[in-house]
Amino acid sequence: NWRKGGKVAVVTIAILAAVVLLALSSATFTDRIRGSTLQSKSIHSRLVAWEYAWHEFQDHWFLGRGLATLPTFSETAERGPDGRKPYGHVHNNILQMLAENGLVGGLAFIFLFFSIITTAFRRLKEPATRNWATIALLCTVDFLVHGMFDYTFTIATIMYIYWFILGLAYSNFRQTSQQRR
Repeated sequence: NWRKGGKVAVVTIAILAAVVLLALSSATFTDRIRGSTLQSKSIHSRLVAWEYAWHEFQDHWFLGRGLATLPTFSETAERGPDGRKPYGHVHNNILQMLAENGLVGGLAFIFLFFSIITTAFRRLKEPATRNWATIALLCTVDFLVHGMFDYTFTIATIMYIYWFILGLAYSNFRQTSQQRR
């Protein structure tokens, strides 16, 4: 099956190369990369937001502040009694979960995605589920990497597409499991 796997690898590398070349040819993309230093306003605001989330987690470490209870951030927001500016979301899924849901919610969040990834890895070994397992694994890794720099749970298009694709993959897993019985 080396020929088939080799063809898939070549096509995948070609697609990735095309995407990278397309991105690098975009002036907006290259300008953003050149401007991405720690002094960049975008990066600095994320670092400040991450620090805020970490302090919120430390203050409410067990159950968190509550889902969607981080105050809305605006540039003109006044500092609270503790001297911190409020943020609505902190541009990081894990820190957001820790701040809002504490250690209990953060561990549940990590367990959910750990389960999805381990299931996908187990299904990679089976020829009938390999394609969907690969798709589920890549989508989950992409979702988690994107979630390191943005709070993706409030972006409906990302959430709908991610859970739809994951639902299709799990439907394939279940269907092949039932066919084996």
